[in-house]
Amino acid sequence: MNLKIENLTVKYTGKTILNRLNLELDRQELVSIIGPNGTGKTTLLKAIATQIKPTNGAIYIDGKDLNKLAKKELARIRAFVSAEEAIKNNFISVYQYLSLGRTPHQKWHGFLKDEDQQIIREVIEQTGINLLTEKNFFELSSGEKQRVQIARALIQKPKIILLDEPTSHLDINYQLEIMKLLKKITQNGIKVITVLHDLNLASQFCDRIILLNNSEIIAFAEPVKAISAENLQKTFGNQWEVINNPITGNPKIFPLISTKIKKEIKNKIKLHIIGGGGSISELLKELSNERFDISVGVVNTSDSDYQIAKKMNLNVISEEPFSAIGNEARLKLREKLLETDYIILTSVPFGVGNLANLEELLKANQKGKKIISETTNFNSRDFTGGMATLIWEKLKPEFSNISSFISFIEKNGNKNNE
Repeated sequence: MNLKIENLTVKYTGKTILNRLNLELDRQELVSIIGPNGTGKTTLLKAIATQIKPTNGAIYIDGKDLNKLAKKELARIRAFVSAEEAIKNNFISVYQYLSLGRTPHQKWHGFLKDEDQQIIREVIEQTGINLLTEKNFFELSSGEKQRVQIARALIQKPKIILLDEPTSHLDINYQLEIMKLLKKITQNGIKVITVLHDLNLASQFCDRIILLNNSEIIAFAEPVKAISAENLQKTFGNQWEVINNPITGNPKIFPLISTKIKKEIKNKIKLHIIGGGGSISELLKELSNERFDISVGVVNTSDSDYQIAKKMNLNVISEEPFSAIGNEARLKLREKLLETDYIILTSVPFGVGNLANLEELLKANQKGKKIISETTNFNSRDFTGGMATLIWEKLKPEFSNISSFISFIEKNGNKNNE
């Protein structure tokens, strides 16, 4: 199925949002549109979905002008999943909602043939929503509702599915589930195009990425080619660090925070991260924003976490390569923890070389410093003959994971710990 966009121009109240845009998608793949707010991402998606009409230009699927097709024929070609659910009702069961996906294929609205029922059953199984079919659609969680909306789009049997921010307002587990589902859909011969904000999520799952800014396509290619520090700067401004994931080969993206910007932003929450061995780097994409003044350590200077933290101009307490934490680094850590608002303990393994990190963390915790830490499988990370576990059992984490901490901060605003 070939999707071709020719000289697409869209204007709102005299303002040009998209200007003479040209694009061709000729593969059955997962594509994401990424760019700054207000740059036309959703406008482009809605133009493909025929939710808005172009001022000039045209959009073709297999040579057919979408804006010249009858509604039923159009609905058999494309499905649009919006973050804004159009149905207004107090109650509609999930099964009833799903059955609406067969409307474009029915002669009589609401009459489901055996073939329709079979398609609905198959999609329910494929999307794993068996336990939701009798529930009220409007009482589902955000993640469940998103999965059901995608299921309805599949039941429509389109050639292309368009989604506007399908992972917004979802926790990380639901985000991963939705992206895995979208990737799976493309294996059934369906093209999937979505607007996303999370660069790392797009890099991990998408076949190709469209970087869009000021109505210009900065890049349209596989993640490893589209996502470069240069392209990101052209798209979003600012400075970026792009590192290839050693396992998947896909890029991982980190915004670089200049020392000047850090000094200009006042009243930030002081956050110290204890980790190493790559465990810190996983957190920085979630934490590197205007809310936090982040410090790291103690880590060895040969550690990948040290390299990333230094590139991001973070305050790092370090030790020489292959050396145990010495007295000087320990004292720096003790001082830093006492002036910190929150301390994150990552899933780093503990040996005798870095046990001092845990010992100082306990002292800080006993003096009232709040900890964010995963509480599961600590024994598997203890290589000290049980010494680390004994210390861990005395800790009293305030938050059991980073997501609950971020939610707390979002609800309570940018206030320092009192």
